[in-house]
Amino acid sequence: MNRKINLLIVIFLMLLHVQGVRAQENEVARFSIEQFKFKAENEDEIKAEKGVLFVPENRNNSKSRLIPINFVRFKSFSKNAGSPIVYLAGGPGGSGIQVARGSYHSLFKPLLEVADVIVFDQRGTGEQDMSCPDKIFLPTDRPTSRDEVIEIFINGSMKCKEYWENKGYDLSGYTTVESAHDVDDLRKALGIKKISLIGSSYGSHYALAILKLHESSIDRVVIAGIEGLNHTLKLPSSYDRYLDDLNNLVQSDSMLSAKIPNLKEMLNAVLQQLEKESKRVIIVDKKSGENIEVVVGKFEVQLLISSLSGRRSMGIIPGMIYNLHQGNFTEFATMIYGLKRKGLSLSAMLVMMDGASGASKTRLKQINKEAKKSLLGKVMNYPFPEVSNAWGVPNLGNTYRTPVKSNRPVLIISGTMDARTPIINGEETAKMLPNSIQLIVKYAYHPPSFSNKNTQERVINFLKGQPFSTLPVEGPKINFKTID
Repeated sequence: MNRKINLLIVIFLMLLHVQGVRAQENEVARFSIEQFKFKAENEDEIKAEKGVLFVPENRNNSKSRLIPINFVRFKSFSKNAGSPIVYLAGGPGGSGIQVARGSYHSLFKPLLEVADVIVFDQRGTGEQDMSCPDKIFLPTDRPTSRDEVIEIFINGSMKCKEYWENKGYDLSGYTTVESAHDVDDLRKALGIKKISLIGSSYGSHYALAILKLHESSIDRVVIAGIEGLNHTLKLPSSYDRYLDDLNNLVQSDSMLSAKIPNLKEMLNAVLQQLEKESKRVIIVDKKSGENIEVVVGKFEVQLLISSLSGRRSMGIIPGMIYNLHQGNFTEFATMIYGLKRKGLSLSAMLVMMDGASGASKTRLKQINKEAKKSLLGKVMNYPFPEVSNAWGVPNLGNTYRTPVKSNRPVLIISGTMDARTPIINGEETAKMLPNSIQLIVKYAYHPPSFSNKNTQERVINFLKGQPFSTLPVEGPKINFKTID
């Protein structure tokens, strides 16, 4: 009897060993890494490691397929390197690897003084890009409204949803929560105890989600252009405050203030006039050379002003409003025609990610209330939340959206001229982060750039745990377009 029991125990242990070996083989198959030379757009080359980690597309589904997360790791040249720094791209939809090749390459090299830098393509981006196959076009021969544009987006985007579902994608797996788990899985695969995070715009939203879900794995966090977990949908009042700030800068310019005594009043007069009667404008199509009639209404002005607000090109806004007020619509009509005829792109990943993050009922109520009095209404949020609702995007819920509480050191960077992620977002986020530091960058638009040398120095000091100055950083002043 004892021999039979001993034999059963031996067989059982052998089975466990075989299963363990198979599990190890599966883990190896899910993760690979190799040496290579990373080449930036400026032809700069740097030794690095590249690899791929396969993660479940939907961790709530035990039968979920695995999807690849491509990553690149740059090794620090510091003898006392700190916790590896993971860069989180914005969007949602930005490619971290592509960003490292281009605009942020100048940031990553100085960061190597601190620690290794890891960049990666979030699920649904990079080689796994989930852009919709067809663009969405808006009519130019009549004035549109937000409701009509939403309907056009819903009808056009449903084909996109069907396209990716027919390819076998489980769209419900494309949420910031799943992406947060991807980062922690990557940390484990690389054998790292703790990581630091750096990201701006949606990247800040992403970082806060990781901090909330995997706090024990986080060392330090640097976020800019703060989009908190309940900030995905923007407040119209943020754009009204932005226009006030823009007007203050206009009034400080003697040449501009002579022609624009009050920017908001001038814009309001234009919108009221267009609400009564739209404007028909004849422009020349640059490609065909033909005369084209473009109809401009209130929504078109709200749309273009909103898209320019708090962006690099915001310097053209005062002159644009002045010309519209003077009855000169040609330049504006040309711009809105180009925007509509170029077509607007959506990504299935974007619809799912932003839709899942959503907004609390309280915030939605606040947005609708503010929109009634705001100059730009709620155009800054189109086509959300209507498009994600039409897709049936599963909402992550209020538990996800509650403020992040953590004692981890967090650097919060906000720009004074950022309409999309205003300073107040950073202030709200800091309330539950007792070891946070807020840094204001004067004149910075969305998102505040890490490539600003003064900002970059502060970031590196923070990541090194060195003394930190909270005095505002002076960013480049806005270059306003001259008014003839």
